[in-house]
Amino acid sequence: MFKRLDQITPKDWTADPYFMCYLLALAQLQERHFGHLELPSYTVSLEITSLADKECLLFCEAEISAELLTGLKAPETSVTPVKWPAIRRKKIKFRPYETFGERLVAELKAPFRNEDGTIKNIRSQSPKQCNSADNKRPFSSSNPEVEPGQKRHRQE
Repeated sequence: MFKRLDQITPKDWTADPYFMCYLLALAQLQERHFGHLELPSYTVSLEITSLADKECLLFCEAEISAELLTGLKAPETSVTPVKWPAIRRKKIKFRPYETFGERLVAELKAPFRNEDGTIKNIRSQSPKQCNSADNKRPFSSSNPEVEPGQKRHRQE
């Protein structure tokens, strides 16, 4: 049994494919919470620690399209292949401890970068899509400063 587990477990814990499952679940939660805004995508993040790495925290972020969430909800309605999202991963060192909180908050507030390196600007979307969410980033349940159901304000 453990031999099979060793075969499917990635050598590098930061490449675990299960992280995508958590990111998809967070995007589905955001879709339920912000569905009335008809957003084209949801930016979600995870902060992950591991017993195998006592030096760093892994920060994962992905932009999940509403089209992908719809396809997962009702696969029979999907007519075209949907592009699978990329996960942006970044290790954040715990040390120096005095500045860890500031560095983590800075990463949470950093704008999401698209695969081509451009910064995603939610203000370029139509008012119907952004409505009152302009200048706000949907919450992430992994953000310790934000309670579930609250919106996190974005500073640019």
